[in-house]
Amino acid sequence: MNLWSVTDRFIQERKILNNVSPATVKWYEYSLKAFQPVLEAEFEATALLKAAVIRRIGEIQEQGRGNKAVSVNTYLRCLKAFMNWAHEEQIVKEPFKLSWLKEEQKILPTLSPGHIKALVHWKPVHRSGARLHALALTALDTGMRVSQLLGLARLGCGLSEFYASGQRQGQQASTRTNER
Repeated sequence: MNLWSVTDRFIQERKILNNVSPATVKWYEYSLKAFQPVLEAEFEATALLKAAVIRRIGEIQEQGRGNKAVSVNTYLRCLKAFMNWAHEEQIVKEPFKLSWLKEEQKILPTLSPGHIKALVHWKPVHRSGARLHALALTALDTGMRVSQLLGLARLGCGLSEFYASGQRQGQQASTRTNER
């Protein structure tokens, strides 16, 4: 089965039936082109195609042009969409199953106890510094996001009850309580 010959039909159907954006069309073209050598080859079974795709993933990663797991998974997302479409159109007899590459999980840096102590004991010089200090301490105390803090109003805070309610437009209010 030579699948490269039907990639244009896939993209055209996506444009017409799914109303995808021009940027998505470019993404389809670019991602499918990454697997062009595999899609141009003739395969009798989906298992052979899967093995060729796995070899091609290895080649893409060895090219060393910044093709990390997240980039290859982006290509795979498009390839899976194409293969699901090919299965629905009965171009491919069996469904194409391939797992994602494991991506690096980045751990966001947090403040150390020393940083928190320095922030709490910092003495602002100007009024704008005092406002910033109050926002930082409120964020530390409640865990609210900056957008929620900036949207706070006097009606949304109860100092005697230790609560703050932040709400962004079009979303439900989130209430943070600090038990003392």
